Amino acid sequence: MVKRGLFCLLMVLLFPFSVTAIPTITCHCFQDMSYNPDQPAAADEYYLASVQNSFFAAVFNTDRKSVVKQKRNGVSSDDLWIASWIGKIADIPAQRLLAQKRAQGEWSAILSSLSPTIKTQRNSLAQALKACVSKEFMAQAVVEDVFVHYSILDQRALRDLRNAGASNQELVIATLLSKKTGEIPQSIYLNVKNGMKTWGEYISLTQLSMDALRDEFFSMLNGAQG
Repeated sequence: MVKRGLFCLLMVLLFPFSVTAIPTITCHCFQDMSYNPDQPAAADEYYLASVQNSFFAAVFNTDRKSVVKQKRNGVSSDDLWIASWIGKIADIPAQRLLAQKRAQGEWSAILSSLSPTIKTQRNSLAQALKACVSKEFMAQAVVEDVFVHYSILDQRALRDLRNAGASNQELVIATLLSKKTGEIPQSIYLNVKNGMKTWGEYISLTQLSMDALRDEFFSMLNGAQG
């Protein structure tokens, strides 16, 4: 807590302007970054973010630190997923797409112009590309396309998780924990959603190391394709 307070004080000293003067800076700071049995849900937000960042790093063969850096520079998770996956399947650098998004403010015109040339694994992404959908919906369609492309989950399990209300972060962490425990992903998600367990409890149970998650996902992706 002290370190976080010092960081915020430093930001005030370095940028003595109103908060609205620096809207692109996004802080991804977490007070709790390890499981505490006395506060089992305290680190859940950290686990959700870290697991998704590691999955992203594995999919795009980068490191988690670079993902976190981009987010701290103001790029949202949704924008990263959209630019990186669409860039990959359309053979366009993700940074170029992100620059276009910053210039135009919205994804709709950029993606609709690309939709005829993009081959996707899932109809929902193809439909989303043609329609003026929200950034959040587009990012969900992108992550689902990643899951289908790598055969990470079957269509029914993916649909069940989405229908239950799972976000992208929750979809990724529930799938990872399912691979480690043998439990159905939807059951894991519902256990957490209904307060029966926390993400931290599952992480502790499976003894997953945040530093080794990228390798865990590499194995998952390679195993799925193999």
